[in-house]
Amino acid sequence: MNERWFTEEELTELSRPTMDRAIEAIDAGDLDGARRRCEEMKHEWLMLHDLMVEGVLGLISFIQDSSGTTGCRGVGVADGERLEAPHDAINRLPRKELVYLLAPPGGHTRARVGEHPGAFTITEDDEKVTFTMNPCGSGQRLVRKGIYELLGAGRTREAHDWSYGRKDFPLYCTHCTFMNESLPISGAATRSTRPIRRRLRHRSVHLVLVQGPGRDPRSATGRATARSSPAGS
Repeated sequence: MNERWFTEEELTELSRPTMDRAIEAIDAGDLDGARRRCEEMKHEWLMLHDLMVEGVLGLISFIQDSSGTTGCRGVGVADGERLEAPHDAINRLPRKELVYLLAPPGGHTRARVGEHPGAFTITEDDEKVTFTMNPCGSGQRLVRKGIYELLGAGRTREAHDWSYGRKDFPLYCTHCTFMNESLPISGAATRSTRPIRRRLRHRSVHLVLVQGPGRDPRSATGRATARSSPAGS
């Protein structure tokens, strides 16, 4: 077969970051080309993101089947321990900086593409900046997409401290207990599925997960607050 699909120039162009190509199109006055590149960026991480999330759910389900509660808890504890250093680095940041860090991630399907795309709104009062997620771009999308029913597995068989005291809790969402609540949270932004009420002395970053109407009542819902350091006040 002698026919080629692409020229050398086309292959070189495809190997370059989409953002670079969009900026170059703007600089060249090619606004239609820049718009096309921006639309392409909305989709380029969707498949990889969803394959990764569903793969993690499949892996933790396999661990529960093969090693039971001990195996699932062990994975969560190990993940939490590995996150201590990043957590401490986040904790040193001013609280306002966390808002800028949390808002832009497009890999969490915030580009409003795909099935049940992740989305949130942001509000602010005297105590906190609140991100209201509806849905969460990973765990809650798994529930809304019916992946647990498709697998016929993936939920806790008993109530545990790492499933917020709930049986039949989505296994993917249990990582929130280890990644956020098991660490010594003192000023980091948190994602959680259980209400945590504490007096806020300084402005915090506050995330709320909204279930939405007509959804599985066993899905993760709730809110978490994180006490802010004086630098964020």
